[in-house]
Parts: sequence; C-alpha cells; structure tokens
Amino acid sequence: MRSAIEKNPTRINFTMQSHQLVLIRFVCWLALCLSVCAADDKIVIDKELTAIRGDYKEVHYLISEKAVESELKGFFTCKGGLNDDVNFLVLTKDQYVRWYSNYPYKAIVKYERRKEGKFRFAAAVGETYYFVFDNFFSTVSNKQVKIQVKIIPAEQK
Repeated sequence: MRSAIEKNPTRINFTMQSHQLVLIRFVCWLALCLSVCAADDKIVIDKELTAIRGDYKEVHYLISEKAVESELKGFFTCKGGLNDDVNFLVLTKDQYVRWYSNYPYKAIVKYERRKEGKFRFAAAVGETYYFVFDNFFSTVSNKQVKIQVKIIPAEQK
C-alpha cells in the first residue's frame, strides 16, 4: 500500500512551503521587534558641518513629550587648522540666546579648543538643545566637524 506522500507528492511540497512561509514571517516579525527595540536608543543627529573661520555652526534637537526621563549622549570630532580644534557647547534654548547675545550663560557641556569630545546629560521634556561649534578664535582656518547624538530612554539607562 502506498503512503499519502507517494499518492500526492505535491502535498509535501505545499506543506514545506507553508512551513517556510511561517518561518519567513517569524523572522520578519523578530527583525521588526529588534528594530523597534534598537530604535529606543536611536540616533537623532548625525551630521558633518563646516564651521567657517571667525564664525560658528549649530544644530539643535527638540525633546518630544514622549521622551520622559531620557538622556542625550554623543560625541564630536574636528579636523582643520593647525591643531584640529574647535570650541564646543551644549546649550538650552534660553542659554543659546544668552550666548549668542554675548550675555553670561551656563553651558550643559563645554569644551574649549578640543579635537574631540564625548558628552551625556539628562534631557528635559519639551526643551530644545543646541550643539554649537564655535570657531570665532580661528582667523585663518575653517573646521570640518562631525557630531552624532543619540537619545537614550529611561528604561535603558
């Protein structure tokens, strides 16, 4: 007597294909879940800029209402000029206005004439943070700067 597989060979191919389809769906679901989890620690700024001699460049980021108790962390690098250096500041919106207007200010992060640096600080919901590359001290050289900033949710701290 012949088995069911011998009687209908297309049935086994269909079964294997449906198992493969289930496996493919599972792998896609798993990849989606992992990407959502990885997106919690996501890059919010990743830029290369030119700070012109005697001037500055800034990028800014607004912390959304969903980012309760989160942190911002990142790094910057600088190339150009004699020492490959730049002044770097992280400021709130109010402190940025004070800095720009030449009033006394308090920076969250401040590096003077540095080639590179790292930072990490608690972020307030609804606040805009300014990442400033100050090249006012350089009268000759433009600076190529790179910055990357990630937001880290409270549950990953």
